[in-house]
Amino acid sequence: MVRTARRIPSLLLALILSLVALLLAGCRSDSDSAGADPAVETVADGEGAGEELPADPEPAETAADENAPAAFADSTALFQARTARTKTAPGEMGVRLTYRGVELPTADGRYFLPISDAFEPEDLLGLAALTATEGEPRLLIDSHIFVSGISAFLAHNTPLEIMVCTEDAFAQADLIFTTLPVLSADLARDRISGREKDCAFSLWEARGKDLRRTDSPAALKVRGASSASLAKTPLKLELRDGNGEGRNLPLLGMRKDDDWILCASYSDYAHVRDAVGLALWGKMAEALDLNPAGALETRFVELILGGSYDGFYLMMEKFDAKTLGLDAEKGDALFKCISWDVPDSAGLRRQPPRSPAYSSMEKKFPDPEDRTDGNWETLADYVALSYEADGSGFAEGIEEKADRRNMLAYWLFLNLTMAADNTWKNTYYAEIGGKICAFPWDLDISFGLGWNGDPANNYLYEQAGMAERTYDFQTGRRMLKYIKGCADEVKEMYEILKDRGIAGADDLIADAEVYWNELHSSGAWARNKTRWPSGNNVDSLDYFRETVKTREAWFEDYLASLD
Repeated sequence: MVRTARRIPSLLLALILSLVALLLAGCRSDSDSAGADPAVETVADGEGAGEELPADPEPAETAADENAPAAFADSTALFQARTARTKTAPGEMGVRLTYRGVELPTADGRYFLPISDAFEPEDLLGLAALTATEGEPRLLIDSHIFVSGISAFLAHNTPLEIMVCTEDAFAQADLIFTTLPVLSADLARDRISGREKDCAFSLWEARGKDLRRTDSPAALKVRGASSASLAKTPLKLELRDGNGEGRNLPLLGMRKDDDWILCASYSDYAHVRDAVGLALWGKMAEALDLNPAGALETRFVELILGGSYDGFYLMMEKFDAKTLGLDAEKGDALFKCISWDVPDSAGLRRQPPRSPAYSSMEKKFPDPEDRTDGNWETLADYVALSYEADGSGFAEGIEEKADRRNMLAYWLFLNLTMAADNTWKNTYYAEIGGKICAFPWDLDISFGLGWNGDPANNYLYEQAGMAERTYDFQTGRRMLKYIKGCADEVKEMYEILKDRGIAGADDLIADAEVYWNELHSSGAWARNKTRWPSGNNVDSLDYFRETVKTREAWFEDYLASLD
């Protein structure tokens, strides 16, 4: 009698949950039949590629009689389902999970479901199972999620138990929730090198309660210099069409393009410095009316390579001629500085128009492979004035060869971010309208980190004294020293940024916390740490906060001292 009495609440709970599931399923069916938005948008090859296409109500490969009805089940119901069947592995059963008709990505035998803040536990009834075995499968979802809530599964990187049952067998599958988009390529990490390798690319992103999937042929390669020698390398992704040509697609709300960068953010202890720095430059460019802005959009994503989880990456637009709207017919050019060697101006002048590189400078536009002439003369003039001329010669000629406002803003940016690795190298130099402008990239050595040259320790460390020194971007420093009015102009810029909530210590800390919380609340931080245990990781943003606050006090005193 005691055992029977104890089972009554469990049986009642199971009955109630089953009734709720049936009612919700009925409501969903009515909504779908009334013309609700379809679940998946897949970009196809051919005419119109790169545009958002109408979604198919159901994927072509899915037969209606293979869809398993989803239902919530308590621990008792799950136990009964197990004991009545033979256990098998999801792979042996050929299990594929779909959400509202979109097949989910898998990594290491686990299924990933990107969700938004609008997602509720009852939306899991949009799941279905497909199997390679005979018989119609049934999908059972652990009802404990109504008690704990989805946020607990996210934050603790805890999989939700999903049971796929046929008449005679069952398979238990782990469903991982994430609030980040998921990228997948059918190319194992150990096959990716400095040469492009073809692959099939897919991207899943949550849109409200729905899921969008984008598929495309693509190519992957390792990119970077010292970072390419680390375990987790940055990657370059190129989208292609069926003929192997570049395909421009608008991914994750960013610009339509075929070239994308996956920044590993591996050496940075907090994994947010690149994101914070690039966001700051974009805000500065808008607030200070810099033209062109040279701003890049970024998004954190999770990556699956060859069926194995590979961690989170900062996906970003590629800095190129499109970023700045360059026009070769107007004499515009773009150069990337890849080392600390400052080229001599005479050597730059000797370069033929289609020369691809000289010393530390690589020409990125016009592309020498396109047989288009490019101008080295203005860059040579800029180097001669900034690095070879005396103070009076610099003051007399630099404003004819460099954009004054851009140069002062770049000096201010480097000093706000403490970007020790960007005062000459890791900078794009563009000739626009006959003048040189500077733009940042690769900002992991910033906000208090220094370079130790030791690949065993991922090159970076928390370096004392970084908050109480200047960062010597030479053109900006010499403008402040030799050109009247530049110091007041920088001070005015800083006040504008502070007034708009962009450049104060609290503003930068708030931006870092947004990215930090995004990585942690999605569970991606824990998964990345498991995948890359040798990477630098910290348990808090305390060092970032302390460094930025110290920097603000020191830098404001320094600005006040400028004449």
